[in-house]
Amino acid sequence: MKSLLGGKGANLAEMCRLGLPVPPGFTISTDVCTYYYKHHSSYPKSLEAEVLENIRRIESEIGKTFGDPENPLLFSVRSGARASMPGMMDTVLNLGMNDKIVVGIANLSKNPRFAWDNYRRFVQMYGDVVLGLQPINPNDADPFEEIIDKLKAEKRIELDTDLSVDDLKFLVQEFKYVIKARTGKEFPTDPMKQLWGAISAVFGTHAKTININSTKSMTGHLLGAAGAIEAISSVLAIQNGIIPPTINHTVVDESINPELNLTLNNAQKRDIKVAMSNTFGFGGHNACVLFKKIEN
Repeated sequence: MKSLLGGKGANLAEMCRLGLPVPPGFTISTDVCTYYYKHHSSYPKSLEAEVLENIRRIESEIGKTFGDPENPLLFSVRSGARASMPGMMDTVLNLGMNDKIVVGIANLSKNPRFAWDNYRRFVQMYGDVVLGLQPINPNDADPFEEIIDKLKAEKRIELDTDLSVDDLKFLVQEFKYVIKARTGKEFPTDPMKQLWGAISAVFGTHAKTININSTKSMTGHLLGAAGAIEAISSVLAIQNGIIPPTINHTVVDESINPELNLTLNNAQKRDIKVAMSNTFGFGGHNACVLFKKIEN
């Protein structure tokens, strides 16, 4: 069972078999993952219908509806594998929240702070895990934590629990702004798009850890020495731990794989071990050069 459902899925299935109280859910099998990589990051044709069927089943069991602002159903999404391995995707909780649904949860719970704090955490988790803003190395700055720390300093408070409802609303908007600035994409408000984004992130976990940029956005088409300049850029990136961005990029083409971690408009601090420079010149003079950091 573990080879088909992965470690977490198999454990949940075993708990259900034993009659333990497990919240309803569903597992996408490892066969789908195998298909995904064999067919150029595409899913089996039946998967969309099967996911929707299972959502409807859970809605019936719970008595809530996915995407309904008045009585919303939320999901948690977690990756799993046949064997535990580094780089696995973290959990995304409270998936399905948006500006309307957070109001519905506030009304149902009669606790606006509870609702907005969960929404704030969801936007942060989704930005980290699905949209690729998660720090990869210990020295990387977390853009969301930087925003929180700045607000707490301005308010002269120490704990997240001291943040007011208005503070949490402000953080949600600031988080969405930094997501747009870093990725060139709006934070998804459609719960179904959020779900498929999370599913794609599970299968494309490792793609999120690799930054992609274009120095040509800053230099333009050079008449000569383009390869040398791109090599210098790669070496300096490794030396200084800063990835130069693709500048003046405001709209991501829909044909670009959303799993790719594009470094847009803002440089990123990273502990860079290896950099690959793809130099494509006029007349078919193409080269791919790898640079590696020398560790003492």
